[in-house]
Amino acid sequence: MYQKKNPMDYTHCPVRIPLDILSGSWKAWLILEISRGVSRPADLYRVIAIAPRRALTKQLTELEKQGIVGKTVYPVIPMKVEYHLTEAGKELLPILDQLEKWGNKYRSIVVADISTLDNRNV
Repeated sequence: MYQKKNPMDYTHCPVRIPLDILSGSWKAWLILEISRGVSRPADLYRVIAIAPRRALTKQLTELEKQGIVGKTVYPVIPMKVEYHLTEAGKELLPILDQLEKWGNKYRSIVVADISTLDNRNV
């Protein structure tokens, strides 16, 4: 009988945990900007202007649920919200730094390969 696999079972492959956390299109960028001091939603929307606001809001919520960012809501009018990295979020920063270094090192090769694939007639 078929049993549906549990998508949250990381027992045999813990490397999936950070990969799943960072899998959203804008999550790594959000984490980096929050680590640099950009903490208010409007500022994040401005800095990551190419992303739809709805997508950023959704991914911020996911990062909060995953324990990567924390959210502080101040009881003022108009409402003031700020995001900060949790300890788990801070521990992702060296990983993101290594990914950035890898991306810079291999950017020309990867971009050229992607461009070649996009331009071929299939």
